[in-house]
Amino acid sequence: MFGLSLTKILFTVALIAVAWLIFSRSQRDRELSARRRESESLKDRVERVAREAVRRRSGEPPAAPVEDLIECPDCGRFIPHGTRCECGWKG
Repeated sequence: MFGLSLTKILFTVALIAVAWLIFSRSQRDRELSARRRESESLKDRVERVAREAVRRRSGEPPAAPVEDLIECPDCGRFIPHGTRCECGWKG
C-alpha cells in the first residue's frame, strides 16, 4: 500500500524538475529586469553627460542653480531668501 513504485518515483522526479524549472526561470526574469533598470539609469547618465558636453562645446554657460525668491513687502521686488533688498527690508 505505501510501497515505493516506479510511478511514484517518476512522478516525484518530474515534480522536482518542474519546480526547479519554474524557479530558475523566475530568477532569470528577475535578473533581466534588474539589468534593464540598470541600463536605463546608465542611459540617463550618458544622455546627461552628452548634454553637458554639447553645452560646454557651444560656449553656453552652465545652468545656474535654482533659488527660491520672495517678494519684498515694501517695494514688491523679488529677492533671494535671506538677502537684503535695496529698500532696506531683510528677506
